[in-house]
Amino acid sequence: MARNNAFNFNRLSKYNYEYLCLEEVIFLEYMIYHHVHKLEIPAQSSRIEQETGLKKHRQQKALDLLSEKGFVQIEHLQHRKKVALNAEKVALSPKRIFLKESKSILRYLGQLIAPPVVKKEKNQTPMASPEKPQKRQPAAVKSASGKAVLPPNQISLFD
Repeated sequence: MARNNAFNFNRLSKYNYEYLCLEEVIFLEYMIYHHVHKLEIPAQSSRIEQETGLKKHRQQKALDLLSEKGFVQIEHLQHRKKVALNAEKVALSPKRIFLKESKSILRYLGQLIAPPVVKKEKNQTPMASPEKPQKRQPAAVKSASGKAVLPPNQISLFD
């Protein structure tokens, strides 16, 4: 089943297509998505084709071009290849990859080299938060029969 990793078309329009071709951009976005979400990049070209729409020869062309530019490292194992994104290289070259820098692009690329989130240990006690003063609830007004009187804009179904 294909993952829901939709492309951001607004960001796709900001890429520098004189430096990268469309296949490279799509494959780079795909790899950034997997890197940020800490997912392993699938080795099967059929699965990548299903998730990106790039045919096998286009994937290979994009991988070759991205590895020439240093954005991707390809490691050949026994019967498959392992592809890894060079996150630092991608994050430090927004001037070449995008037409112009903006805060959103820098924030997007900053995700690649963000320090890992430190998880709390179970033995640590949570920090005590200052107690907030509680609001006083008005005392319920009762009618002569002893039932609570409702404001004029509410009605009771159980009378």
